[in-house]
Amino acid sequence: MPIPPASDAELRGAMFTAASGAERLERAITVVGELTRSPEDHYYEDLLTRCSQSRQFRPTLLCTITFLSTAAGKPVLEPLGFLRSPNVI
Repeated sequence: MPIPPASDAELRGAMFTAASGAERLERAITVVGELTRSPEDHYYEDLLTRCSQSRQFRPTLLCTITFLSTAAGKPVLEPLGFLRSPNVI
């Protein structure tokens, strides 16, 4: 049986209720992050600092290279079309 869609507000409310409040949810997220990454792993932080560099070359790269896929890979090609826009962060 499919789960009916929920609004963002409903989803946030359910998460805060399940976690017994926003502060406890934030702490749980922090703990999960600490447990799943080593202290030396700064990959995502470094990636965010390079966002402007990526924005400079990404549109040209994605318009120059033609990406193809099998039928199973078609869903991956759709976001590439979106990323071709120079206004995407």
